[in-house]
Amino acid sequence: EKLSSVEYIGELNVPQYDATALPVILANEYYKAGGDRGFIAKNYEVLKKAVSWLEGMDRKLRLIDQEGGSDWKDVLRRSGQVAYTNILLYKAFVSMAEMNIVMGEDSSHNARYAEKIKNDINTRIWDDTLGYYKDSEGISSFSADGNMLALMWGIADDAKSAKVFAKLEYLLDNG
Repeated sequence: EKLSSVEYIGELNVPQYDATALPVILANEYYKAGGDRGFIAKNYEVLKKAVSWLEGMDRKLRLIDQEGGSDWKDVLRRSGQVAYTNILLYKAFVSMAEMNIVMGEDSSHNARYAEKIKNDINTRIWDDTLGYYKDSEGISSFSADGNMLALMWGIADDAKSAKVFAKLEYLLDNG
């Protein structure tokens, strides 16, 4: 089915960045799982529009500096440069670059932008002393959502991955 829109403003009247990035990521995963190029072709323009909208939301470096209530943890009203949101931003650009190739278009902008986002995440949200990606630039707590996605999508290198797994093991053993 054709997507009509992917920019989403939630009930708190703030942009829902994850609800915009996830359809881009999932459309690419759907294509990779089944090879349905027609689905990508049918939705390509709205997916490009979503990535363009996300790129326009960056305020500091290339990371989204979100308002409280802008992601699935809206009840916590976490704000600033949130790991989860910016890791989705990275994956949305990786996914769009892959779909650019499927559609025979130049992927270089989206691929370069994704790498810059990855570098910014590792510079601004990774805390080497703590050994994990902080929930956000301003909140030092461990959040499984951002850390697991960073491992799964290749944002964390081997050394960072080992530290995150050590933190997870500690949390599992000690609560």
